[in-house]
Amino acid sequence: MEHYLQCPVCSERLFFLRVRCDHCGAQVQERVPNLDLFHTAYMVIESPRRIFATIARSEQKNYVYLLFSLTGFGLAGLALWLARAGEHSTNFAFLLITLVWSGPLAGLVGFSLAAVIFKTFFRSPYDAITYRQAAALLAYALVPLAASVAFIFPVELAVFGKVLFSFDPSPYAYKPIAFLILAGLDALAALWSIALVLVAFRTVYGVPYPRLIGGMVMALFAILCIIYGESLVIRSLP
Repeated sequence: MEHYLQCPVCSERLFFLRVRCDHCGAQVQERVPNLDLFHTAYMVIESPRRIFATIARSEQKNYVYLLFSLTGFGLAGLALWLARAGEHSTNFAFLLITLVWSGPLAGLVGFSLAAVIFKTFFRSPYDAITYRQAAALLAYALVPLAASVAFIFPVELAVFGKVLFSFDPSPYAYKPIAFLILAGLDALAALWSIALVLVAFRTVYGVPYPRLIGGMVMALFAILCIIYGESLVIRSLP
């Protein structure tokens, strides 16, 4: 992707996300006031390189924290599994209530922290990366994972019940074929989202691959620490 454009009035060389010329103030391309959630999510699947540039250029970074909160239910599910909550609670409704309050919390804290790490660690040869830009690119890169949480996670809850959060018996021992299919879809969604994060920051800001991989490792480690900490909190509940 070409990262520069030229002002038609003064011929100033500009970073391709600019809407107005830094030198003369002329408008150099159309504004993107808002993002439509469903159209943008669809374009992330169909044409990620093009839509990530639009997301970065948008004035309002709509639905970022909604996507963080939704994807957080997957993090809370992992925390419940680590806490072995299915073995210690006989009340499935209690597990669902725990998911309701811990999911958005885990997503907002975990992915906001990841955006801070990206903003701090990633270095672009073209332009500075702000927290708002990093959070927006991350949020829409999470679309496959958010879709997995919205459509696959409820099926897992219906099929496995509280066994989903148990080691003994494990979900695999309970229904091995169903577990392999559903867990495989979850894994594909997670890998897809990781790939989209790399595509987003490489396409828009040209972040070098070593920094991309290093930042991803740091962010994943931070999120895993949050999941583990949440599991300890859940384990301490009566």
